Amino acid sequence: MTLNELKAAILENGTGIYFEFNGKKCGVEPEVQNSIFTFTMWYGDSFKDYSDFDELLLDGFFDGKSIVDLLDIIEPSLY
Repeated sequence: MTLNELKAAILENGTGIYFEFNGKKCGVEPEVQNSIFTFTMWYGDSFKDYSDFDELLLDGFFDGKSIVDLLDIIEPSLY
């Protein structure tokens, strides 16, 4: 999945994604209220909320790696 495909899935379609990294289940789940997006990202048992999508993309949440860093090595599924 490319970065543009990821952005389209989440921001245009409101679709969450999930994947595995280092043997842990991971994902991003968008929520929209009053036309405002918020996001929850998880990595195993760790969860973090974001109000800014670019911050979510660049955060080293996955053992120091961002979701952008992982795009070439993971195969996200949409839900």
